[in-house]
Order: sequence, then C-alpha cells, then structure tokens
Amino acid sequence: MAQDWNDFIEQLYCNEYERLFSVAFRTTKSWNAAQDLVQEAFLLAMFHQEKLIEHPKPGAWLLLTLRNLMANARRVESHKTIPLEEAAGIPENTEETPLSELLPVQLKPEEKEILVWRFEQ
Repeated sequence: MAQDWNDFIEQLYCNEYERLFSVAFRTTKSWNAAQDLVQEAFLLAMFHQEKLIEHPKPGAWLLLTLRNLMANARRVESHKTIPLEEAAGIPENTEETPLSELLPVQLKPEEKEILVWRFEQ
C-alpha cells in the first residue's frame, strides 16, 4: 500500500504541479507564496491519502484544496492591522513637526490659523 501511495502521489505531483502553481501565481503574484500554497495543498493530500486515492478526480480535489488555501490566505491578509499613523500618512516623529504642517492641505489659511491657535495655545 505504501508503495502504491508513493507512486500515486508522485504521478499526481508530476501531472498537477505546473497547473496548480500557475493558478496560485496568477492569484498571489508571488513566486514564493505560490510555491508555499501548492506545497501546502500536497501536504494536505498526504494527510487525506485514503480519501484522495479513492477520489474520481484527484487533480480537481487538489485544485479545490488550493483555492481554499488561497481564500484563507486572503482572509488572513485582509485582517492584518496597520498603525493608525501609517494609514493616515502622519509622520512618525510628530513631536518635532509643527501642527501647521500636519493639517490637511485643503484647509484655508484662516482655518489652519484657528486650529493652530486653538491646539497650540
């Protein structure tokens, strides 16, 4: 059984790797991320070898697994937080930067003067 599984997974790898990699690369635009996702899909295949060896279309199973892995990666990426200063475009060293330089450029000079006077006084 072990030799049969090894032959099966080796043949599956040879037949499906390029297709899976191209799908992952088109989605991630990253060579390393695509390789990692495809490797993870094959790792999951090894954990589910009984199910996969009996599956009528193991290549389709791998493709669906890869798509799920990519969706999970996008979900994780979308929940990453960034510092408020970075999102707002505020310079990190705000203690030395005058308030007038941090105010939006759309404000009229009179509005800037009022804000500077209000918060610096």
